[in-house]
Amino acid sequence: MGRGLSLEGIDVSFGLSLPWEDAGIKASAAPPAWGPAAKPVWDGAAAPPNWGAPIAPLRRILGDFLPAEGFRSVELPLEALAAGPGSGALLSSGGLGAAVRDGAPVRDFCLRLGRRFADPDCPAAAYRTAVAECRALYAAAAAAAASAAASAPESPAAEPSTAFESLCSVGSVISAFLLDFPLGFAYGAKERRHLDRLVKDLEGLPLAIALFNPAWYSQRVIEALREKNIGLCLMDFPSPGGRNDVAGGVPPRFDMATSSLIYLKFHGFSPAAAAPDELKARFASWIPRLEVLALQVQKLRIVFQGGGG
Repeated sequence: MGRGLSLEGIDVSFGLSLPWEDAGIKASAAPPAWGPAAKPVWDGAAAPPNWGAPIAPLRRILGDFLPAEGFRSVELPLEALAAGPGSGALLSSGGLGAAVRDGAPVRDFCLRLGRRFADPDCPAAAYRTAVAECRALYAAAAAAAASAAASAPESPAAEPSTAFESLCSVGSVISAFLLDFPLGFAYGAKERRHLDRLVKDLEGLPLAIALFNPAWYSQRVIEALREKNIGLCLMDFPSPGGRNDVAGGVPPRFDMATSSLIYLKFHGFSPAAAAPDELKARFASWIPRLEVLALQVQKLRIVFQGGGG
C-alpha cells in the first residue's frame, strides 16, 4: 500500500475534494435565495476548471503512501450533478478523469450536502426537494453501476446523456453522502431536532457527517451515530498559524469508527501553501492511527481538500 502503511483486507481509496466556487461557476441568484433558481450554474462559455494540474505535486508529496492506482475517488457538491446547461463539460470524463489519474474512470464519489441540509431553517419545499434528489441520485447510481457490471465487455455502451450518467457509466458508485455542518451549527435543541430529521429522511443512504463545532463531540452523539451506522468524518487541519479553514476552534482529535466507513478528510492540504515536508508529516502522523482504525471498518476513504490552492 505504501511506506509503513498496512491496511490489508479493507476497501481503501484515495480521493480529491473538488470545490464548487471556481472560475466558470457562478450563482444564478444574488443575493442567495432558496429554491432551484439559487443553484450555482456552469457558464458553458468558460473553460472548465483545471483540476488536473495541481494533482502532480500532490502525488509527489504523498509518494509511496499513494497506491499505484492513484486518486480514484472524488468528493463533489450535490449541486454539481444538477447544475443546468454546461454541467456535462464540467463533469465529463475528460475533465474529471484527468484530475484523478490520466483519464482513468472514477471508482466512486461522495456527494457533499450543502446549505439546504445544514440550515435548520431551510424552507420545507427546498428541503424536501433536496432529500428527493439524494434518493433519486443514489438509486440511479446503483442502477447504472449494476448495468455497467452486467454488460458484456464486447457490447458497446450507450452514450451518456447527462453528466451524472457519464460518471456512472463506468460503474462508479456513491460511496457516501457527506453532511457538512459548519462551526456555526451549534449543539442546540433546534439543531439536534434538525439532525434527527435528516437522519430519518435519509435513512438507507450511506451517510458520513462532518461536525466542525467541538460541542457535538460527546459520548451521547457518538453512540447515536453508531446506532444509526453513520460515519463521523475524521478531519485533519493545518497547524496553528496556517489554519484557514475554520476560525474559533477545531474539532477534537477523534480516533473512533462509528460505522463500517471511515471518511478521513485533509483540509488545506495545498502544495502551493505549505512545504512538502509539512504536508508529508501531516499524512504520516495518521498512519498508526489508520492501522488501528482499519481493524474496525470495511471501507476507508482518504480525501484531500485544497490540493491546488
